[in-house]
Amino acid sequence: MTRQKLTAFINANCTKILVLVIFLLGLGIRLYDITDEPLEFHPTRQLRSAIISRGFYYHKNPNIPPDQVEFAEKQAGKAGLIEPPILEYLTAQTYRIVGNEQVWVGRIFSIFFWLLGGWALYAFSRDISTLTGSIAALSIYFLLPFSIIASRTLMPDPMMVAFTVISIWAVYEWEKKRSLRWAIFTGLVTGFAILSKSVAGVILIFPFAFFILSKENIKSALKNCQLWLIAILAALPSVVYFIFGIFIDGRLATQFSGRFFPSLNTDPAFYAQWLLNLDEYFSLISLVLGVVGIALVKEHKIRWLLVGWWAGYLVYGFMFPYHIMTHSYYHLPLVPIISVSLAPLAARLTDLVNKTPQKRFNWAIILTAFGIFITFNLWSVKHELKQEDYRTDIALWEEIADVLYEQPGAVIALTADYGTSLKYYGMVSPRHWPSIGDIEYSDLSGGEKTFNQFWYIKTSSVHFFLVADLEEFEKQEELQERLENYPIYAEGEGYIIFDLKGGE
Repeated sequence: MTRQKLTAFINANCTKILVLVIFLLGLGIRLYDITDEPLEFHPTRQLRSAIISRGFYYHKNPNIPPDQVEFAEKQAGKAGLIEPPILEYLTAQTYRIVGNEQVWVGRIFSIFFWLLGGWALYAFSRDISTLTGSIAALSIYFLLPFSIIASRTLMPDPMMVAFTVISIWAVYEWEKKRSLRWAIFTGLVTGFAILSKSVAGVILIFPFAFFILSKENIKSALKNCQLWLIAILAALPSVVYFIFGIFIDGRLATQFSGRFFPSLNTDPAFYAQWLLNLDEYFSLISLVLGVVGIALVKEHKIRWLLVGWWAGYLVYGFMFPYHIMTHSYYHLPLVPIISVSLAPLAARLTDLVNKTPQKRFNWAIILTAFGIFITFNLWSVKHELKQEDYRTDIALWEEIADVLYEQPGAVIALTADYGTSLKYYGMVSPRHWPSIGDIEYSDLSGGEKTFNQFWYIKTSSVHFFLVADLEEFEKQEELQERLENYPIYAEGEGYIIFDLKGGE
């Protein structure tokens, strides 16, 4: 073997090892403390999925007491119909295999889907940039702290985002090969992405359109049978689901109310908060560098594909302004967009470094910085996850449930998670007393009421008022003044229960 061939062999294998290490680091950090309760990130959303999974698992399960089966199925039904419970169903079936309810197995599915998305992202970025660019993209996708925390959750979002990446890669491969096999594959994965969460359709339609129309005009595109096949396969699953959810099941019809607030798009505070969120989750520097990366793309159609991907995220943000401001996981689709956009910039940096006189020394500096980036991110996430043991929260909710079981009666609760922890861990279903943020959201929806009106509507026929979010309770002076008229039924560390019947 010649020296040149030996060097090529070593470089090729080092590359494979580096890619494998990034995948393993991404997997390993996501598995850290995975058996903890799913309360570290948007507990309301994660416990909603846990409640639905329990409903599937308890259904006709002879090993579960009938009263618990009834409660679980009722709560799963109350969770409402938003997207198809694909993740929840997979989780419940895994419960049956392992023999009991283990919430963390659902998070394993999210991690698995994220790994699939990483594989597609690597393949796509490798094609549109260089090896260095693809490694940089993969590192951001797997090792950005926000990505690590948000992609290991019991929520449909990691699955949806992963399949948007697979869809982008698939349409790119289809355009190169124009084969029926790739058209079918592109349609199927795009259809699954949109079915898993319908907002994927908003994000994907723009890169698809920009990419395809960068190569051919609308007239010729409309004559392309394979494009029609992709479109039909992409749309059909969600069309069937929406027809079922709206006209047959009926529960999906209510999900469209209170979600759109176009008036916020003219409010400067909306844009300020959007940028503040982006700075917190990604840093505005990476955002700017991602945009610069698009300008460095050499191939015209790839540039338009990336521009369309960014446009899809922006339109999605304009459609859901309230959620973009308040729900961090609504920014998860931006993780692969920034990752891929940075690939051309990393590729150009490689060219510049290779032209410098002290190439090896400069590469040593870059690799050291890369190592620090990875080490710091892994350490910060590990530290964050290690700080809290959410298993201890179970005892709190079980204690509250035991107190409420002593004298059954309707309960209204001020909690940080809409009462989902009490429903899931205590198997008690309270009414929800809103936070200040919820009240503002209600005002946006046109539901403004006086405190007295709100009080009598929410507490009608209620026996107990549970306060389990003491910090929020301190903010609501009118609620404090009203509850002073009622005796305390029970209290403990982190909660107070008022007896609304005792003040009559």
